Amino acid sequence: MNKKNNGQEFIPEVVAHPRGMPPTDAVKAEALRMGLTEEDALAVTDHWLANGFRTGRNPVKDWRAVLRTWKREKWFPSQKKGQKDRTAKTDWSKYDC
Repeated sequence: MNKKNNGQEFIPEVVAHPRGMPPTDAVKAEALRMGLTEEDALAVTDHWLANGFRTGRNPVKDWRAVLRTWKREKWFPSQKKGQKDRTAKTDWSKYDC
């Protein structure tokens, strides 16, 4: 049953998936199989929706390989939680400035 707002029907926004992009449920299932969280699957899905299912300038050829790479490089949100800032901090006290 659709909600009505000021006499107009509520139509949920449907986001078109770029060509070749797997359904969100398939990405979630693969992420869970790999030991990742549902949040991680949604993060990669949102990234693909925002960037047109591409890695850099090239279209994604193997989306499972993208998940493996993101996991190996620790790019998923669940892998970043609790990590310290990785920016380089120079200890200037040992230099004569």
